[in-house]
Formats: sequence, structure tokens, C-alpha cells
Amino acid sequence: MHEQAFAAQCAGVSRHASADEHRQGRLTLLALALGSFCIGTSEFMSMGVLQLFAADLALSLPQATNVITAYAIGVLVGAPLITLLAARLNRKNLLLLLMALFLVGNLLTAIAPNPSTLMTARFVAGLPHGGYFGAGAVVAGYVVGPNQSGRAFAIVMTGLTVARSLARRSRLSSDSIWAGVTPIWRSLVWASWPC
Repeated sequence: MHEQAFAAQCAGVSRHASADEHRQGRLTLLALALGSFCIGTSEFMSMGVLQLFAADLALSLPQATNVITAYAIGVLVGAPLITLLAARLNRKNLLLLLMALFLVGNLLTAIAPNPSTLMTARFVAGLPHGGYFGAGAVVAGYVVGPNQSGRAFAIVMTGLTVARSLARRSRLSSDSIWAGVTPIWRSLVWASWPC
């Protein structure tokens, strides 16, 4: 059964793409990598500025970690739900819808006036996470052909790797440079939403 499902990939059929198709494929991979960077930045940044938003919203650190948990629950709920509901959608449209939902969640995060709104916003921001990477893997494999799909998805995941590295730096910065400037976490969320 698995052999039939992956026959095209396992065969490694080479596909000769025109120069325009090759350029379009690279731009698609770049766009997908940028999307994974944005999702990763949003996910990991909240851990880096935990103390800042906890102080801004008068939360204890254990209460503030519930905001991060809300994002994780959004990922947990969203991945299978979106996979089931969007199975028949065009992948390009699905990716655009997922990024729009992600944008809404992050905009709500930036303007959250209280902890419950912040937790709801982070839950919404987490919903598209798993669906994005699943659809992104399919699209990445499609644009380069079956014999390069692993490489293409690695390029897409580079965005997540870079986001993780920058999030580490934001934690270091928030601990030292921005100590005492609690509203700065909102500025970081606003800076990440245009992704």
C-alpha cells in the first residue's frame, strides 16, 4: 500500500523544467521559507519575552506560561482539524488562508488588553501552525519534482531554523537590554506580523 502511495517519489522521475518554472519554483520555496520564519518567530518569540508580557499584564510567571501553552494547544487542535477540513482545498489557497489566520492571531496578540484575550489570541495564532507545514511540504515537493522534494522541504524549514536562532537572541536581549521596558513585547509582535 505504501509503495503505491509513494511510487512517483520513489521512482525519482526527473522532470525538466523551463527557466521560468525553475525561477517560479525558487520563489515559491522562498515564500514558504518566509512563512515558516514568521510562524517560528511568533512561536519562539513568546518564550523570549515571557517576563516582559507577564509584567505588562500583571501575571505571575506560571500564569504567563499558560499563554505559551495556549499556542501549543492551538497547534494540537489545528493540525488535525485543518488537515481534515481542508483536504480538498487548493494548496495555494489553503496556505494563504492559514497565513491570514496566523496574521489575525498575531494582531490580536499585539493589542490584547488582558490575559484572557492574550491567551485566546495565542490559541488562534497556533491553529494554522501544523497545517501550514503539512501543506508547505506538499507544495515544496510539487514545485521541484519528486527527486528533489526532501531538499525543497529542507529549504522551507530553514525559515524555522533562523526563527529559532533569532528568538534565542530576543530572550537574551529582553533579559539585558530591555529590562524594565515591558511594553516592548508588543512592539516585537507588531514587528513580526507583516511576515
